[in-house]
Amino acid sequence: MNDTTVSLEPNKLKNDGNNTRVLIIVGVVIAAIAVVATVIFLNNQATAVTTGKFDYANLPTSRTADGAFVVGDPNAPITIVEFADFLCPHCQEYDEIIEQVMENHVLTGQAKFEYRYFLTVDSSGSTARLVECAAGEDPVKFWQAHDLMYSLTIRGWNQESPREFSDQLGLNYGELLNCVRTADQFETDIRLGQLSEVNGTPAIRVRYGNSDGVPQPISEAYVRGGVTYQVIAAAILSVQAAQ
Repeated sequence: MNDTTVSLEPNKLKNDGNNTRVLIIVGVVIAAIAVVATVIFLNNQATAVTTGKFDYANLPTSRTADGAFVVGDPNAPITIVEFADFLCPHCQEYDEIIEQVMENHVLTGQAKFEYRYFLTVDSSGSTARLVECAAGEDPVKFWQAHDLMYSLTIRGWNQESPREFSDQLGLNYGELLNCVRTADQFETDIRLGQLSEVNGTPAIRVRYGNSDGVPQPISEAYVRGGVTYQVIAAAILSVQAAQ
């Protein structure tokens, strides 16, 4: 019996060593998971704060008398007005041109940019309402929501997208959905678009000076369809030259 007892002791020690190594490995894995989770959380928090293609917090933002969202120097001599639909594929592509206008002319104080909803896809009302409600009382939030909405719709809008939209902006989802029930800025924008002879999206119109009247086409040649960046830039620079 003594021989049997002695012969089992090395195995016991070996098993204890194996168990210790397993516990160490498990501990390392748990620690690694915790680190990854922390990084993901922090990244999500940063996304909620910094969502947007530009630093809108450092740009003048406002709303017109009838509720439209505007970004850029209030004293800029020209306002570029876009009528668009977040679910319109042409608008999604055209947003690259709007980015150029923003970077080269709005950020430099040469022009203001005004966004107007003009719905051309049956389910677009939901995206318009979500972006309006994301703004709340802070126009800066609208532009962050504007950029985020395009990134989500380009990827493919589905039933989970509203929740993702809310989470990335750091919004309360329940409050957002309550707001959506009564958001109606798109109705005002559509009426203005009809007065501006808009019948498709994207559509570009302009105002000169501090006018708040009905925006007009850059010229009769550009009543329909998106306007090239070169044409928009030329209109802005011509106003600059005339000052």
